[in-house]
Formats: sequence, structure tokens, C-alpha cells
Amino acid sequence: LPLDVESLSCLGRDWPADQAFTRTAVLQATINLVKFICTSNVAELQSLLFPTNTTQPQAPDTTTPTPTSVLLVNGPDNDGWSPIHYCTSVRQPCTEVLDLLYRAGADVSLFSVMGNCTPLHCLARKKRGPDSLRDAHANRLLYDFVVHLVRDFHAPLAAVTPAKETCIHLAAEFGDSTEVLRALLDCDKDSTVREMRNARGYAVHAYTHAPPAIPIPS
Repeated sequence: LPLDVESLSCLGRDWPADQAFTRTAVLQATINLVKFICTSNVAELQSLLFPTNTTQPQAPDTTTPTPTSVLLVNGPDNDGWSPIHYCTSVRQPCTEVLDLLYRAGADVSLFSVMGNCTPLHCLARKKRGPDSLRDAHANRLLYDFVVHLVRDFHAPLAAVTPAKETCIHLAAEFGDSTEVLRALLDCDKDSTVREMRNARGYAVHAYTHAPPAIPIPS
């Protein structure tokens, strides 16, 4: 998708004039990007983020972010979500999609404009149906996706929403996947995040071993 030259000041980035784009063009590109993410269309996603130079048709460099790719993967859509938030919120997250977004410059600690959630918060809260509805291979892929995002790309486990909810809080209280919760807990090696309290005074084990209506004593 060709992007027209104008201004990126609205996105908080001081790009040179020849690398700036209209809001309309950026939004349309973001819509296309989200569509490819939600359908796990890796080929189209790569083509959009790392287009082949028509004057020098060698294989595109898929290891170095460009100003265009960084803009696309971090810019919010009309709902205040960036592509990385959609990547972690689909029913069966795709590691190949995540890898492409990361190589394109996606910020895995980015808070959404609306909802103030990081990609991990979005992943943890998503209701995908009980693990029993997926086969063992699908559940393993889901577990591996979470671990890959945290251990390899350093998505912040300890990031909190305005209500002081960590992703582990959300996975324990609202999520319906044991695999997601298990992966997040396995990444919390020193148990510091699971002991953090939200604004209501609960640590994670309040949701796994006690009714949420009973705060853990200080």
C-alpha cells in the first residue's frame, strides 16, 4: 500500500518530512495489517511490512525495522489498539506473525490507547474456550507462544493497568486457559509478579485458591 507524504506529529514521532504519511493512509495500512494478523496470513503480512524493492528485486530484508514498518506495527487504529495487541488477542496466536511484527519494530511493552493494556494483558484476558476444546498440539503452541513472547522478546510480566492488574491477575481471574496461566507463572521464575497486589488488594493466589471476595490479609 503506497503511503502519502504529510506529517506524523499526531503520532508523537519526529520523522523527516520525506518519511511521513497521512493519517488516512497509515490507518488504511493498519487495517490491512490487522486483517492479515487475524487470519495468520504470514505471506501478506511480510509483503506489507517488508516489501520488495521493484527496482532491486532481491529478497527483502526481514531482519531490520524501517521507519514505515515501525510506524505501522505501533500505530493505533480507531479503537486505540496497535497490531501487536491484535496479535496476542486472536483465538490461536501465531508465533510466525509475532516474529514478523517484532522484527518490524513492534513494541511488546506498548500500552493500548484505549484500555491501557499491554499485549500480555490482552493475551491473558482473552477467552479462547477451555483447553479441553483444543488438542494437545494446539495447547502446546499456545503455551509456547506465551513463553516466547516473555522470555525471548522480554514482554514485561510486571506491567500493570491503572487498576494495578498484571497479566497474571487477568489470566487467573478472567482468562479461561490453564495453558496461558501456566506459561505466565512458569515465566515468573522468582514468583515476584504473582505476589503483586492489584488495586483491590488481591495477589494471584486469591483467584486460584480463594474466592475473589476475600482479600488476602496484609
